[in-house]
Amino acid sequence: SKYTDIINAAYLIYSNSIKNVFKYQVGLRAELAKNISELQSSNDVFSPAPYFNLFPTIHLRYDFNSMHSMQLSYSMRVRRPRGHELDPFLNDIDPLNLRQGNRELKPELTHSFDLGYLLTYKKMSLSANVFYRFRTKIISRYAILINDSTTFTTYANLNNSHSFGLEI
Repeated sequence: SKYTDIINAAYLIYSNSIKNVFKYQVGLRAELAKNISELQSSNDVFSPAPYFNLFPTIHLRYDFNSMHSMQLSYSMRVRRPRGHELDPFLNDIDPLNLRQGNRELKPELTHSFDLGYLLTYKKMSLSANVFYRFRTKIISRYAILINDSTTFTTYANLNNSHSFGLEI
């Protein structure tokens, strides 16, 4: 099979500062994506409707003085389904392990929040950051046992996840 991914995107970014102490940057990515799956042996084509997403970013920084600063940021990211995850045509090369993509998969989205402190002293810098990530519509692979010896594997948007962390 043949898979084609078409992504059209536009970016807008604006940055500025107030009294050279508070710096900010805001951005927006608009994306129109479409995918096409084609089984070349039978000329079967599957082409779902395009999907539209907006991906904002915000970065804020406050410099207390030349040594100490704080940063806060938010961004939204996407992980689009890969070709084999969307491929709607049954792969029966191994009759005991059947595979088929799911043409109904949606993109996986990640919302990232970061709060950080930065110490700069002469030729050294130290940073400490806490972060939170929220992933939605996680693309998961799962297998179904059809009988004693045959499995069928496919993909679905099954889960959400939360992760927290500290980086020093």
